[in-house]
Amino acid sequence: KKMTIKLKNSLVKYFIYIFALFLALFIVTNVFGTGQVKNEEYVSTSTIEDSNENYSIYVEYPRFDNDDINSIIMNKVYSYIKEFKNIEVNNKVLDITYELYYLNNEFVNITFHIENTQSIIKNQNILIDLNEKKLVYINSLYDTDYLINEINNLVLQKYSDDIYNQVLK
Repeated sequence: KKMTIKLKNSLVKYFIYIFALFLALFIVTNVFGTGQVKNEEYVSTSTIEDSNENYSIYVEYPRFDNDDINSIIMNKVYSYIKEFKNIEVNNKVLDITYELYYLNNEFVNITFHIENTQSIIKNQNILIDLNEKKLVYINSLYDTDYLINEINNLVLQKYSDDIYNQVLK
């Protein structure tokens, strides 16, 4: 009977020890941080709204906790707005939204969905190196032959063999 009580006490102590260990890891990870914070926590959404008798503009864009990254994004957003304002048509509308796609927490691809009454909806992408805080291009990340092969595989999967063979020519 004493053996059973000692075994139960040891088991209870073991569970308490494990619980305390997990609690300590939870506190260290969430309170003090370990450098692996979700990227989404660093991003907020900002908007630009402008309208007059000739146009209406609504733009959503991401804002990071870094001025260099924000500068890259703002330069791109303002180039879209400037291009739109240069179209000589009245009653035009520009609507831009975005999505973020992360690659290994080192890069973020920002896809801008641009709806413009003067053209069809189009997507524009910018790729940002989060460590270097600069604009990069996909061909600097991957070998050109690899990219060509991947594009060809996507075409083959989506379209018929005839179209695939036309692309290869």
